[in-house]
Amino acid sequence: MSTKSIRRLGDSTLVKLLALGFLVLLMLIPVAQVTGLVRERMARQQGVQTEIANLWGPSQTLLGPVLTVPFVSLEEEVTVKQGEDGVADTTVERTQRKVHHRLQVLPTEIAWEGSIEPQIRHRGLFQVVVYEAKLKAHGTFVRPAWDGLDGTPDWSRAALSLGVSDVRGLQDRIELIWGDGARGFLPGTVDPEGLGGGIHAPVPTWQGRAWDAVAPGESIPFQFELAIRGSGQLLFLPAGEDTRVTLTSTWPDPGFTGAFLPAERTVSEAGFEASWQVPFFGRAYGQRWVDHAVEAYTLHSSVFGVDLVLPADAYQQTERSVKYAILFVLLTFGTFFLLELLSPVRLHAVQYLLVGFALVLFYVLLLAVAEHLGFGKAYILAAVAISILISAYARSILMSARWALILLACLGSLYGYLYVLLRLEDFALLLGAAGLFVALALVMRLTRDLDWHTLEFRGTGKAAPAVPG
Repeated sequence: MSTKSIRRLGDSTLVKLLALGFLVLLMLIPVAQVTGLVRERMARQQGVQTEIANLWGPSQTLLGPVLTVPFVSLEEEVTVKQGEDGVADTTVERTQRKVHHRLQVLPTEIAWEGSIEPQIRHRGLFQVVVYEAKLKAHGTFVRPAWDGLDGTPDWSRAALSLGVSDVRGLQDRIELIWGDGARGFLPGTVDPEGLGGGIHAPVPTWQGRAWDAVAPGESIPFQFELAIRGSGQLLFLPAGEDTRVTLTSTWPDPGFTGAFLPAERTVSEAGFEASWQVPFFGRAYGQRWVDHAVEAYTLHSSVFGVDLVLPADAYQQTERSVKYAILFVLLTFGTFFLLELLSPVRLHAVQYLLVGFALVLFYVLLLAVAEHLGFGKAYILAAVAISILISAYARSILMSARWALILLACLGSLYGYLYVLLRLEDFALLLGAAGLFVALALVMRLTRDLDWHTLEFRGTGKAAPAVPG
């Protein structure tokens, strides 16, 4: 094929457009690398957050309190012994053996009141929200009736347990006020399989009387106070027939999570105050059960509380912005293509690639600067730097200050549009669709007089120079 034929092939409209499309697809490689870099930094941040949380205290869930009463029942075992022929000398032995059980009872009502004091801990460039919660719990238990239970209760071993996700977060000694007496909590729960780790306090008497001397249905008040450290979430079990929780904090960005939302809440820059009132109708378990009739998973499925949320950090916002990288490359390449059609200069594929790499470099700069200055300032600095870089390069390769200024305005509009898009989470889809509609309409408007066969604008007689081919 002659040089003239090759040049004619390179000038064909289809080849030019295919070349631009190939260059756009080629930019997926560095974009993927940037995405991997962002996720690597996010993983590093999560690792540091987990490390700090393990030292200070992880997300805390308070299960209970639960009154546990051991009892023993007799179960009959039947053993059949056959003779050598399988029929003769067959004997049946009936024996009774003791089986130990636990009756688990939840309080009739319980109320939690307290405050959450948040702190931000730093490790290098990374940060995590930790807290110390000072809580007071009070409520009542009802002496359980023994109807329907086959066995003898051991009231002397009755105990009150409170499940705690990580007991290392508990501060100071905790004392249980049970009726008119006080008892210190001890490590561990009476039912570790159901509640997991936690604390318990023996309650062998009821208001100074033996349990046998108390009539079923009689109520007894209890209360205790605790200080607990954790990070992220603080969750509660709706243990009572009526459960009330009231929390206050100076943290301005709470996330109310779990099976129940607060009945009342007030959130401001000074902090939040929230209160829950949860009846037991919304649970999948009753007020009492035997042994592990209610699994730990069922208990955890009903917890509720608050999450001290860090506003979308630099990594999350940078990752969201990278998702629009190919759209930016496509629109910028399209702008260069239209400017090339209107200018007497022919651009090479390498020049398009350099512009594409500059667009990808924006996200690297954004990530690197945001780790030190925050996302907002980093976005402005990176957008200004890349816009000036590309516009100055366009001034040289297109040999026109006017085209460079037009390109600078286009890039400024694109970066401004993306910033607004990242901020408006609820309207991101609507704004994105509207932006694409405007971009397509603008391209159609600017190319309405372009003859795509000859790349000439009708009425001018001027042939447009070739693009990479």
